[in-house]
Order: sequence, then structure tokens, then C-alpha cells
Amino acid sequence: MRKKKSRPFKAATIISMLLILLLSWTPADSLAGDTSDNYLSASADGAIPTSCSSAESSTLPLVIDGAGEFCRATSGSIKNINSWNMQLVEINGVDYTNSWSNQMPARIDGKYYIHYVGAHPWSHIEVNGSSLGSETECHVDYSKHQWNTGFTADVAVTNTSSQDIHGWTLTWTFADG
Repeated sequence: MRKKKSRPFKAATIISMLLILLLSWTPADSLAGDTSDNYLSASADGAIPTSCSSAESSTLPLVIDGAGEFCRATSGSIKNINSWNMQLVEINGVDYTNSWSNQMPARIDGKYYIHYVGAHPWSHIEVNGSSLGSETECHVDYSKHQWNTGFTADVAVTNTSSQDIHGWTLTWTFADG
């Protein structure tokens, strides 16, 4: 019977093993057990998350590359989000880390708060959509139906611009208080 000889690992084998380990590690693992309030989380009352209370205002589309932690706020209409090589991506407390989605959470105070945590120069996020601007217009028509103790009104709000409008509010003042 022949005895097998043990052979030392070749450099290529060691590099392959390191690549497997590197590829199987997910950046989100580094966040496990973090109890700080550095990461965005939506509050039950719909208030602006603490970590984004001083968010930088941004227009859409928005692209961020590289390492760092950023918080942006937009009142624009998000069409989709795409991210890769990220530790954390949240919009209004909903996790979009390393994924593509066209489903957005509810707005908070009419805005989306985008929290970005990237550890690598190749960390990347794309938030596609359009910002509300001067080209956004609405027209309001109403007709009043009055009787001796009150009235009802029909109100029609028409978007006359070419883009969707989200988070809008209609206010009015009665002439006699």
C-alpha cells in the first residue's frame, strides 16, 4: 500500500479560500449588536427619525458613491432605489440595503428620509425619480350648494403638470370666520 504525501497549500488555493471567506461575509454583519441611535428607525408616531433630524435636502435623481454615513431628505417622487456594497440603506426606517425596489414607504412630513452607510469606496446608491419644482401646478375648482343652515361643496383638484404629486395639502379660509 502506498502512503499519501501531504502537500503544502499552493498560493492560489490560499487566495481562493480568502476570496470565499470575503465573499461570504456580509457588511450587515458588522451592524449586529449595535445599540446606538446612529441608524435610522421610524418612530411609531411618524416623527422624523432622530438620526435624520438635520438631513441635507436633496433633489432627485440622487447618486452617492463611497464610504461614509449620510442622511438626505427629499420631497420628490421616488421611482426606484438601487444599492450595492452597502452596510445600511433605509428610507423612512424601511431597509433597502443592497437591493432594488420600486415600492416606497409612507412619507414623513411629506418627505423621504434616506439614510446611507457605506464602508467601501465602491459603496453605491441610486435613488431615481423626479423632484417637485416650479413645473408642478394644480388647479382647484369648487361649487357651493347652500341652504339656510349651512352648505356643502364639491371640490376638484386637478394636477396640471406632467409629473405625479405626492404629499399635497389643500387649505382654505372661510370668508366669514
